[in-house]
Amino acid sequence: MPPAFAAPVDAAPVAQDGRILTGEVTRLLMLDELVSVMSQEAVAQASEDLGAIPPDQQTAWRANIARINDPDRLSRLMAIELPVALGRVDPAQIRKALLFYHTDLGKRVVQLELSARLAMIAPDARDAAMEAAEQAAETGNLRLERIDRIMAVTDVVDANVAGSLNAIIASSRGFADVSEIEVPVEDMTSEAWAQEPEIRDNITRWVQAMLYLAYSPLSEAELEDLTTFVGSREASALADALGAAFDGIFARIAYETGVMSAGQLAEADL
Repeated sequence: MPPAFAAPVDAAPVAQDGRILTGEVTRLLMLDELVSVMSQEAVAQASEDLGAIPPDQQTAWRANIARINDPDRLSRLMAIELPVALGRVDPAQIRKALLFYHTDLGKRVVQLELSARLAMIAPDARDAAMEAAEQAAETGNLRLERIDRIMAVTDVVDANVAGSLNAIIASSRGFADVSEIEVPVEDMTSEAWAQEPEIRDNITRWVQAMLYLAYSPLSEAELEDLTTFVGSREASALADALGAAFDGIFARIAYETGVMSAGQLAEADL
């Protein structure tokens, strides 16, 4: 008679494989460094969006945004979300995708994208990068056309727009939960979608400018190799896993930002 229950004999190796794969993705794609840059982006964006915040609350607002987006905290959240996301895709495809990031070109691409994002935190540098991309578009720049092709193949704009809309809804939910305001989910969704055209335009311009800046040192042959890679099944699988992990992080951060906003507003009204 078989035992009532038994742990599968391969449970430990499977879990170990998952940890190893998560560690490889984190290391090769420099995700700890990436979330550090994202933390700086969030704080910088909060400083630019102070118009709606009363002057006597702005210092607290910036401090709360920095706390919610603390880079060590984002790394911990990534360590939670990424294994779950990777567990939903074929690990063989992920391992195949990671082969690209072992190459010199793959390593350069990661470094170049990080450097470009870091540079574009400064408003002047961001404006200059966007202007350069816009001028390239006006002149029919072939390099920019290749970057547009990369953006189309990866669906990077659609993915980021969807993530932004979900974050707006999560923030609204957080605000409503603390405020105890009855707001139908349909209304939150409609409000978010009303912002979709502006969000899409901003994301498209930002991504195009960032990639145009990041890939400027790459040769035409390297850009072609990169385009081939990002269009592959394995790259798509990795992108899906990363997207799911980041969406989970963004939704949590957005909800907490909504909670914080409602709490700070309530304190100001006392």
